[in-house]
Amino acid sequence: MPLSDLNALITANAQNFLVVEQNINQVKAFSAIYHLLQGGVPSISGFTSLIANNNSTNFGSATTTSFGPTFNIENVFINVANALFQGNPSAQSAFNTIASGNTLSDKLTSIYNTLVDASEQTEQGRAAFAAQSAFYQNRATELGIPGDTGGAVVAFGALLNILVRDNNIGIGNSVNDLLKAIGDGSAAIPDTSTLFTPIETADGTNNDGDDGSGGSTTGEGIVVNGVIKVGTETDLSGRTELNSGVIVDFQNAASTGKGLTLNATQNGVVTFINTNGSQTITVTGEKDSFTVADGIEKYSVVGGSAITVTDSNSSVSIETTTTASSVINIPASPRPVSGTYNAISTSDFLIAGSGANITLVTGMNTIENLTMSNSITMTDDQYAGFNTINGATASDGINIANSFSSNLNAHASVESYFLTGSG
Repeated sequence: MPLSDLNALITANAQNFLVVEQNINQVKAFSAIYHLLQGGVPSISGFTSLIANNNSTNFGSATTTSFGPTFNIENVFINVANALFQGNPSAQSAFNTIASGNTLSDKLTSIYNTLVDASEQTEQGRAAFAAQSAFYQNRATELGIPGDTGGAVVAFGALLNILVRDNNIGIGNSVNDLLKAIGDGSAAIPDTSTLFTPIETADGTNNDGDDGSGGSTTGEGIVVNGVIKVGTETDLSGRTELNSGVIVDFQNAASTGKGLTLNATQNGVVTFINTNGSQTITVTGEKDSFTVADGIEKYSVVGGSAITVTDSNSSVSIETTTTASSVINIPASPRPVSGTYNAISTSDFLIAGSGANITLVTGMNTIENLTMSNSITMTDDQYAGFNTINGATASDGINIANSFSSNLNAHASVESYFLTGSG
C-alpha cells in the first residue's frame, strides 16, 4: 500500500470535503496519541484500517438505528485516546507515566508539564488547562472511564488537540510536519509493519526546519514504498519482511565495519540502489550459493559454502569464514575480475569460465584448486598457488601474464601454456 493511498484519504475535493476533514482529524489524533503511548505512529495500512473502522462505526457510537453524533476534532482526539487507553495495557502503562499523581489535579499538572515544551509553559496556561476538570470528568463518565484516571484521559486528548492545532513545539509541530510529509510524499512510514515508527522518523526530513526542540532522523531501517534505507553499518539479518519486492537504498554512503548484514535468505532476493561509494555486505548463516550484485565491492560470508560471481567486470572482494570447502565461480569472459579472495578452508575451489582473467585478484593463494574451461589468464604466483588444476575440455590453455622465473610445473589436464614476458 503506497503512501499516495494514505494521502488520498486526506486530500479534499468538493464531493468528499466533510469525510476528508474527519480523516485528517483522525490522522492527527492517531499520530500524536500512538506516538506518545505506543512509541510511534502506525504503518500506512495501520492508519488506513484505523480510519476505516472509525468511519464505519462512528468511533463505536453507531447502532442499528442511528449512526450517532458528529464528533468535532477535540472529541476525535478524546475518542482515540480513550479507545487506546481502554484497549491496550502497554498504552495504559505509558499513559500512567505521563499522567502521574494520586489526584486529578496532580495528573493534569503532570500531563501539562510532559506535553507542553518547557519554553512554552506558563502558569496561566497550566491554570486554564486545570480549570476544565469538570468537563474532563463528565466526558470520561460518558465514555465509561469515570474517576480521576478517566478525567485525565479526556484531558490528555483535549490538550493534544490544542497543541496540534496551534503547531506548538514538540508533538504539535511533529504531527503537522508528518501531515506535510504525507502530502509531499516524503513521509518515512512503512507500508505494513507490526512496529510503530517514531514520529520524528516518520515525518522525513523535508519539514524539519521549524522543529525547535527535538529533531529528525533519516528514516533508516524501515520499509517505505518497498524501499529500505540503510546507514554505513546496518544489521538487517533479523528482519523477516525483507523479500524479493524490497529495494535496499545505500544512500551512496560508503560502508564501515561489516557494512550491510543480511541473512542467507535475504541475500540474493533484495536488490540495491544508490551504491556509489565502497559497499560491503556481510552474509550470515549457511548459503549454498548466491549471485554477487553490481555495485557491491566486498562480500564477507560467515558460514557460507559457495559463491557465484556473475559479473566478470566486477571488482568485488570475497571473504569466506568457514572450514567447509568454498567455491568461487567466475563466468566466461576475457575481462579481468579484481578484488580480494580469502577462503580459509584447506580445500577451496575456483571455477573459471572460458576466457576468465584473474590477474588483478589478490589473495588467490587462499584457494587451492582450479577448474578451468578452455582458457584462463593469471599471474605466475597465482599459478604456483594452485595444488590442482583441472581442465574441462580437450584443448585447455593457461596464459601466464607476467615473467615466470621458476620452473613451470605443468598439470596433466592442461594442454598448452602461453608465457608473456617469460624469463
